Amino acid sequence: MAQLGTDPIPILRHATIAGFMSQTAGEKKKALLELLGMGGLTGLREPLKTSWGRAKRDTESALRQVAAERAVIDSQLAGHDLVAYAEQRRVRAGLEQPIRRPADIHALALSAPRTIVPDRAGAVDRLAAAVGAVGEDPSPRWNREVADEAAVRADGTAALLKAAQRVIAPDDRSCPVCEQTIVGDELAERLAERAASLEAIRRRLSEASDELAAFDAQLVALADAIAELRRGAPSVGWPDEGQLAAIELLLGEHRGALRAARVDRATSPPAPDLGALRTILPKLRETATADSGAAQAGALVDLAELLQKCIRLEDAQRRHRAAEQAQAAVQRILAIADEEIEQAVKTAIKRLGALTADYYGRLVRGTPFSDVELVYKPARSGQVEFSLTFDGRHRSISPPQRIMSTSQLNALSLALHFARLKLDAQPWRTLFLDDVVNSFDAPHRQGLARLLADDFSDWQVIALTHDRGFTEVLRRTVKGWAFKEIIAFSPRGGPQLSDGDPRVALRARLDEGATAMEVAHLARRALEQGLSTPLRKLGYEIRFDPEQRYTARDYLKALRRGFKHSGSQLADLPVLARMDVDSYMSNLGVHDRSDATVLTTDDLYRLVEDLEELEVALRCESCHEQVWKQRRSQSGDDSFRCGCGALAA
Repeated sequence: MAQLGTDPIPILRHATIAGFMSQTAGEKKKALLELLGMGGLTGLREPLKTSWGRAKRDTESALRQVAAERAVIDSQLAGHDLVAYAEQRRVRAGLEQPIRRPADIHALALSAPRTIVPDRAGAVDRLAAAVGAVGEDPSPRWNREVADEAAVRADGTAALLKAAQRVIAPDDRSCPVCEQTIVGDELAERLAERAASLEAIRRRLSEASDELAAFDAQLVALADAIAELRRGAPSVGWPDEGQLAAIELLLGEHRGALRAARVDRATSPPAPDLGALRTILPKLRETATADSGAAQAGALVDLAELLQKCIRLEDAQRRHRAAEQAQAAVQRILAIADEEIEQAVKTAIKRLGALTADYYGRLVRGTPFSDVELVYKPARSGQVEFSLTFDGRHRSISPPQRIMSTSQLNALSLALHFARLKLDAQPWRTLFLDDVVNSFDAPHRQGLARLLADDFSDWQVIALTHDRGFTEVLRRTVKGWAFKEIIAFSPRGGPQLSDGDPRVALRARLDEGATAMEVAHLARRALEQGLSTPLRKLGYEIRFDPEQRYTARDYLKALRRGFKHSGSQLADLPVLARMDVDSYMSNLGVHDRSDATVLTTDDLYRLVEDLEELEVALRCESCHEQVWKQRRSQSGDDSFRCGCGALAA
């Protein structure tokens, strides 16, 4: 199929117009760009879209790599802060550069340490210091305060009064709690007095809570010291390792109980006994001093692994940033291309849609559809679809497939293609129509013929069709066209053409030696067309048949009756009387009969001669115009005349 906008001469087929209407709104936009010669915009966008998709995938892949490298580091840190972890290993390894931020890790010089640092001994020392820092258990005082219900109530009341003081305005006339009527200044004064009376009680409970919080912080430091010691265990392990673990667990449980007691104003359990921990401190110190060299080597290994992992993470982050920048750049260019496409399509469809609506209205007269237009929709990178109004009430119906028949849709598509051809410069001004009326009913075919006659009269239009009815519509509507018909085909000679007039084709076949039986059907067509054409042109009446099953004799009778009723001199034509009784009127050659009556070539030559005589009789000898050239349509006179008026019917 020839593609519009690319071939020098456009060809419209039924599949072309029907296929266009069945496309999606996005496909219509792309097809319109091709039709309007702007396919390069789509050609620009497609590789950009591909590049953007590739950049997006690269960005996602780089992000996954960053996450993977970070997970490797997190696995080594085991929940500890990166800087704290590295600084601890740096101290243990005896390196001099302090680590205060992540960048310091990359600046580490992992050389041999100058001193041997007994790091495990330091951990034992820090544990001993943490044990010594644990003060007296504040639970007894706390428990006394929370046991006093009045104190707890006073604490809550004091907090409530402070909140009330913040919201009371001088012009308030009611208490925000009990809603009793009272002047704002008086209420504020009473609240201040009550708050002062409760302050001492509240302060005692607050001090007890602060002591509990301080004790909790001491236990946190002790638990961290035990955890640090256990993480840096020597190869032979710490003495009493199980007891250390039990104490660490006990501290965690007690800290949870302390926090719950403070929040709920509940009783706190007594602090755990740390006597066993103080007992094993000497053994821990002895073991730590003996194994300090192994700890130092382990710290160096940890730092080396951490440094390599940090380098890989930084590389992954650098690739991710570069991929993000590339994706953003392509996306900006893609946005510019989409904007250019949108503006180009909107500009094009504005004038194209107006002419399409005009052509559609002329193709399909009396349609309930109005306000036909092409609409650009920004969704999904831009779409184009028809929109219309149904019955003057239901507006902006889109797509038209929701309510339009196939014939209406194809007429709309044909109007669009015609509009495009008229708006774009066509160097050949030639158009091929290949069976575009397959789904058209009779009014639509008449509308197409009128449109071709009115708007494409200065074009060379080549219409190919199997539809004889459409051919007759064109014969009646357009002027100056040549009609050709394929009357035979052979593999050697190809198609044989005639001018489309069955009378001319009949004489040619008879002259070639065809038998009467071979051309009987052609003879019947020639006879019926020769009689029905003047009948139709003159507007004479014929008996009603909903399926139009008329014979040549029906046409002849109606024509003679019309001449008689109009008082035309043509009523006494000898050729009409002769045709009425001639044997060819029965055209026995197109029927299967058992009698001996046959149709001869002489009969058919006589038929051709009679039709030629009838045509001459219906044409004026003076002006050489046919009798139906003009219609008078004056008062009481609705007759037809030739060009000069000498011949009337």
